[in-house]
Amino acid sequence: MKNFLYIFLIVFSITACKSDVDPVESGETALDTEVIEDRTTQFNDDSFEGDGDQQLLAELNICELTDSLEAIADCSPENFKIIPVSDAIPVKDAFILQAKAGIALKGANRPLPPVRHIFVYVRENGSLVQTNGFRGDLIATSKGEKGNDIVLALYLKEDETLFHCLYTWDGERYSFESVEGLDWGEGVKTLKDDMKDSVSNDIYNSIMNSNLIF
Repeated sequence: MKNFLYIFLIVFSITACKSDVDPVESGETALDTEVIEDRTTQFNDDSFEGDGDQQLLAELNICELTDSLEAIADCSPENFKIIPVSDAIPVKDAFILQAKAGIALKGANRPLPPVRHIFVYVRENGSLVQTNGFRGDLIATSKGEKGNDIVLALYLKEDETLFHCLYTWDGERYSFESVEGLDWGEGVKTLKDDMKDSVSNDIYNSIMNSNLIF
């Protein structure tokens, strides 16, 4: 797989100035849509956005509700952020949870790796069940057919490339849709539609093999 990406990046860099790709302005995502919303998180808010966010964290039992004297992360907006998956579904029944890089979750054997983590939970038979997990940044959401689709920035260390990947909400979980753009150190470049089809599946397999999805 690495050989494929290496060849692809060479071809991509050669064609980057042609019609196959478009540059993206600094701070923007690769997804071309008018309803996109920036979701870059700084984890510096004083309070949660939703009134019931801390209660949801307490239900998940992954953090300490009061200041922890141990290494376990506090259930605070400095460590977590909750985002709805759909306007039609109450947040208590389905949500995206962003976790700060490197924090220690209750019940885990070791702290999270030094990259942000994204968990997706859906309530089934009264209990919250994780349906997706990603190691990367949630950088944008957009209105999809069944809910809020998401754009993730996933970094393949072995290829030194950051991929902007579109995942669509199907009502229960997020499914990979396409690679919208990539950045190998020269800024994000978008992929044209005819190029997406030929490389998205192979890049997705490489992302899976790199343990960025769990």
